[in-house]
Parts: sequence; structure tokens; C-alpha cells
Amino acid sequence: MNGYIIALDQGTTSSRSIIFDSKGNIVSLAQYPFTQIYPKPGWVEHDPMVILESQMLAMSEAFEKSGLSPTDIAGIGITNQRETTPKDQKQGQKTARQRDPLPFPDLQNDQQEHGKENDDC
Repeated sequence: MNGYIIALDQGTTSSRSIIFDSKGNIVSLAQYPFTQIYPKPGWVEHDPMVILESQMLAMSEAFEKSGLSPTDIAGIGITNQRETTPKDQKQGQKTARQRDPLPFPDLQNDQQEHGKENDDC
């Protein structure tokens, strides 16, 4: 069994991939920021396809820098935006405007919970 582990870290502003050897040393690291969408003051949204693309780029670059291939990997660790949530959408139906997920810095949910006017949701 090969002793390398890859960690995929999907944060609120960037995606990162790190490959470790069997002793926990970093073999390679790659990081790609992704665009933050600010439709209104206090609102932050992410395009899920841009997040996916940035994570795939980071993973590919980590493999390229290390000279390893996916078959060299014994395990994978994944961390993600646990606090990010998609906007309200009825299951199986597209809304008039497909909404981007809301990361934790976004104030849209807070505004809705406290009864503040929110005509764009």
C-alpha cells in the first residue's frame, strides 16, 4: 500500500489540496482562490461550479508538483464549507433565477430571520 494522503480543503475564499507522505510531511500544496459574489451590501454568494473547478485545479496541480498520480494515494481527507447552504429552492424545481449558495459571512439569512425587508430572495 502506498503511504500518501491527499487533503482537499474547500474554504470560504479558496480551495486547497495538500499531499502528505507517510510521516506527515507536506509533499506538495496547491491553492486556488475563487470569486466572491456580492449582490448587495452584506450579502455573499458563491457559484458552486466555480468552487468545483477551483478544487479540481488545486488537486491537479498538487499531483503535478509531487510527480504522483491518484494510484499513489492511500487515503483522502476532505474538509468543506459546513456552514454554507444553498438558497431556498423547492426540490426538483428550478427557480426563476438559480441562486448561488450562501457562505457564513452572508447576512441574508439573518435579515430574513429578523424580519428585515429582503425583496431579492
